[in-house]
Amino acid sequence: MDSFFAALKKRISELKDIHKQCRRQLERLPEGRLRIAGKKGRPQYYQSVSERDMYLHVKDRTVAEQLAQRRYCEKIIRQVEKELRQMESLAAVYQEDLLAEAWKEMNPLRRELIHPLDIPDEEYARIWSEVKFVGKEIDETERTFFTERGEQVRSKSEKIIADMLSLRGVPYRYEYPLKLRGWGTFYPDFHALNVRTREEYILEHFGMMDDPEYVKRFLKKMRIYEKNDIYPGRNLLCTFESSADPLDPMEVDGLIRRFLL
Repeated sequence: MDSFFAALKKRISELKDIHKQCRRQLERLPEGRLRIAGKKGRPQYYQSVSERDMYLHVKDRTVAEQLAQRRYCEKIIRQVEKELRQMESLAAVYQEDLLAEAWKEMNPLRRELIHPLDIPDEEYARIWSEVKFVGKEIDETERTFFTERGEQVRSKSEKIIADMLSLRGVPYRYEYPLKLRGWGTFYPDFHALNVRTREEYILEHFGMMDDPEYVKRFLKKMRIYEKNDIYPGRNLLCTFESSADPLDPMEVDGLIRRFLL
């Protein structure tokens, strides 16, 4: 999916959410309109219902706020519906991935000779996933776990994360080596790809947050990431657990859906 069409679909989804939120608010807000008059430089509030004005005392300020919110929601609904019509009309006629389709429609033998300027998402994901690399060696004495796709990881929590990435169709590399200033070769737990946006994320699991020495190493690692322009919530995703607070798979799934789909 090209970036413009992805942004268009995202905006339509956002507008529908806003429309739904405003409708829900209107159901809880009082009927009527807010009229504001000034007296000696101070506002006076009136609730207008059926052409009858009722003065709102200071103790009724909450009602004034609710009536103002009603007017705002009604205006937002009209604007949202107008923009939705525009966005949906454009989405209906917009032809996405035309450049990628030009490459896809060519003879496979010819495609092998070409350096495409744009390729379909599934092809991009396949090429990204097939990059060869040498990860960090796992000692034979370590207790290890195997993911659903058969790769060896170091903990049960890493297996959970790997399996959830696979379940959601998110391409990832386990302990893919990165060169970072101030450290050298770094082996993040996961290096994941958002196929829709083609953005890459580092996903780290910190599993011993009740161990003081582990926390010291965690803080050092975070400082190194920041020195290399890698920040939580932007291109670094983190999960945490301790002996008293184990990893919650639902939180992992929420993180995947928020950043990687």
